[in-house]
Amino acid sequence: MDRDSKKYWVALNMVVGVGKTLFHRLVTSLGSPQKVFQATRHELHGIARLPDKTVDQILGFDVDRNAEREFKLVEAMGAQILTLESPDYPELLKSIYDPPPVLDYKGKIQGI
Repeated sequence: MDRDSKKYWVALNMVVGVGKTLFHRLVTSLGSPQKVFQATRHELHGIARLPDKTVDQILGFDVDRNAEREFKLVEAMGAQILTLESPDYPELLKSIYDPPPVLDYKGKIQGI
């Protein structure tokens, strides 16, 4: 997965009020984290009856600036980012109920 695609995963994971469960509901309903950020206020309100505050957080979130800041912080620590769509995302973790959509890790992933 390239950095541009990954930024939407990282950004949605950073939005205040969007936890793992809501993250999964939004992505399931709209198709991808990028489409969540492209959704209208009406579309977002229609998903799980999101409160105005959460809708405002999503619509007002600066994806490029915030994701880039997160990428730089992770890289400065010598770590990497995986998303649920990454081929290296651990299968056992992916199989649990409500897996984390984004993982930061250092080192090598066992079994890869």
